[in-house]
Amino acid sequence: MRLLLSQNCPQYCTEILDTLPAGNLRQIRDIAEEKRQGKLEDTKQLVIDKMRAELEQAGIDPDAINVSFGRKRRSKSPLRVKYRGPDGEEWSGRGVRPTWLAALETRGHNREEFRVEE
Repeated sequence: MRLLLSQNCPQYCTEILDTLPAGNLRQIRDIAEEKRQGKLEDTKQLVIDKMRAELEQAGIDPDAINVSFGRKRRSKSPLRVKYRGPDGEEWSGRGVRPTWLAALETRGHNREEFRVEE
């Protein structure tokens, strides 16, 4: 255990992991991720508790503050339909050409035949 707590921990861990079969490595990965998530939650809670204490000390009600970190994302509106197939299939004209349209074009149809009027 002392070896794992030393500066060479990654090296020792790698040597141990090299000897294990894939199934054990998957289990270790899952356990490590669980531990990591738990530590992140613990750290987050410590920071929140510290912030609450500082706000209360300053005479500010922590519940009156609404803080959001990170950038706000714009909600994406659905793309309008540019093409509609004979069986009601829809395509915005973006991305990979759908198979229904490719099949129709292979049979000699023109893509513009299926364009939705605006």
